[in-house]
Amino acid sequence: MSIIAAVNPPGCIGRMYGITVLQMTEHAGRNLATLARSVFFDGAATGRNVLVVAGPGGNGDGGLSATRQLHNLGANVTLMLTAP
Repeated sequence: MSIIAAVNPPGCIGRMYGITVLQMTEHAGRNLATLARSVFFDGAATGRNVLVVAGPGGNGDGGLSATRQLHNLGANVTLMLTAP
């Protein structure tokens, strides 16, 4: 498998729109962090304690991205992985 195929596998919706799986993951994580900040933290994540539980696969990747985004926004983030 080529590097390009691994980043954007056949059947991936990203192929239709010309974006990679990594880009989709980053968008998902950013949007999840933004949603959490507005719904749970009244717009400010700084100093808030957050537990992110992430499983395997694409949704787990979005959780990892959201973890990083929330950390960058100043939240105290704990990450729990449900699979190795």
